[in-house]
Amino acid sequence: MANYGLERGLNDENCAASYDDTKAYTPAWAEQITGVPRAQIIRIAREFADNADKTHGRSMIIVGAGLNHWYHLDMNYRGLINMLVFCGCVGQSGGGWAHYVGQEKLRPQTGWQPLAFALDWQRPARHMNSTSYFYNHSQPVALRDGDRRGVTVADGGQIPL
Repeated sequence: MANYGLERGLNDENCAASYDDTKAYTPAWAEQITGVPRAQIIRIAREFADNADKTHGRSMIIVGAGLNHWYHLDMNYRGLINMLVFCGCVGQSGGGWAHYVGQEKLRPQTGWQPLAFALDWQRPARHMNSTSYFYNHSQPVALRDGDRRGVTVADGGQIPL
């Protein structure tokens, strides 16, 4: 499917004619959302694929623990895994995906517990997943049609993004 990311005479109206189209999943589309220049996105992808080709799949992505603490992380992981699959890196010695963990053990639990969990007001205290709590109660930034909308603040104003 990666070969058909651009229009190749299949007359698909959802398919981009070039990398400069702002249709979904093109470098120009990603640039609008992330702020990373499309030329840099293309360069990194080509360098990764070139290395995988020259080394017979020995390109590896190492992911830190911070990525897996947020909603929609599965989309990030899918993107990384797709890149590895497209380049033939899965199942290769020296290639694939590695997950670096270890940051969690740098401090005792009491040091990070107030930051990692929210507690009920009543006793006995129950831990709540703070990511879910803050996601549901803080009006997170909504991404829709490539536009970023501000988050409503306490005085009713908007935080520009």
